[in-house]
Amino acid sequence: PAAAPPAPEVSDDLRLPRGQKGDAGRGRGLLAARCDGCHGAAVASVKPWRYTRTQWDRYFANARHTRHAPLRPHLSLDELADIKAYLKSRAADTKGTKAAGVR
Repeated sequence: PAAAPPAPEVSDDLRLPRGQKGDAGRGRGLLAARCDGCHGAAVASVKPWRYTRTQWDRYFANARHTRHAPLRPHLSLDELADIKAYLKSRAADTKGTKAAGVR
């Protein structure tokens, strides 16, 4: 007889699909309200323009944040999409701004 398929792993990682859209207006408020719980005053110093839109896409798609703390208990996938939309709306313009990794 065939073996039962393995149960899917439950993970605290939130990997946001690159194509998922969010609401930038709602994301601005969520960044302050939800991220402040862990980051405190440091969340006010988040500078979205330090990265390009592509870099923010890669950051969220690769679940980079979860190297330090899991997001799932604090945010839903839709809320994370809204925060990403806000950060991307304020991201560096590669033609006019030098951002991290942009030449």
